[in-house]
Amino acid sequence: AASGAGQAAMDELEQQARDWIKGDPLTQDIFGRQYVWNLFSHNSDIDQATGYNEEETKMIKETKKIFNEPDIDVTATCIRVPVLRAHCESINLSLKNP
Repeated sequence: AASGAGQAAMDELEQQARDWIKGDPLTQDIFGRQYVWNLFSHNSDIDQATGYNEEETKMIKETKKIFNEPDIDVTATCIRVPVLRAHCESINLSLKNP
């Protein structure tokens, strides 16, 4: 959600919606791209070894910590969604037993 990047990002999302409705060029000061009606990888650094962004890496580490299982296979996806406030996670686990 835009709120994760602060009030300025929320303001820009609202401004992009107004720009889009009017047919004006979209304001792109915060994310440097169109955010309204679009999804993109969380705007954090990408780990070159794993391909995960920082938020995905945090989710993977936290899941292993919660389960107290450092060898559990975890896959995570973290994207920016064009809404003002919300949070959602997608985490996949591979377990040995059903």
